[in-house]
Amino acid sequence: KAEQNDFFSNKIPVFLEQLNEQDLPRWGMMTPQHMIEHLGSTLLGSLKGVMSEPILPPDQAAQTKVYLMSNKSFPKKAVFPGTKGKLVPLRFDSLEMAKTKLIGAITKTFAYLDINADHSTVHPYAGTFNADNWKTFHYKHIVHHFRQFGLIE
Repeated sequence: KAEQNDFFSNKIPVFLEQLNEQDLPRWGMMTPQHMIEHLGSTLLGSLKGVMSEPILPPDQAAQTKVYLMSNKSFPKKAVFPGTKGKLVPLRFDSLEMAKTKLIGAITKTFAYLDINADHSTVHPYAGTFNADNWKTFHYKHIVHHFRQFGLIE
């Protein structure tokens, strides 16, 4: 938990400083701005419960949840629900604006989760998540995408 808190509070801004529009992903088709906007949407979606309806049957969702909560890295080239493997339109005018919005989404999400331990919403592939599950997921998810762009080895 201390490592996660340090990551969200201190390390993410440093990594974001290193990300440029010209950076290419090591896998997948996202641009840097698509990745940043995707992370922000996922963070805020976990608060609102608008991630999606469950995609997997309960038994498979339970297995996925165990995997997501483990120390294993996320698989590369996973497709976000509802995108059909295509990039979604960008919402912000620039990468810099998207970075600012991401920091705001992180601040809002963790402030809420820290004081609402009973928070519960559905992850589309892993069923119901509580606040601690979401914190773990968001940490792993952001690390995954930062690795995608070479910000983290």
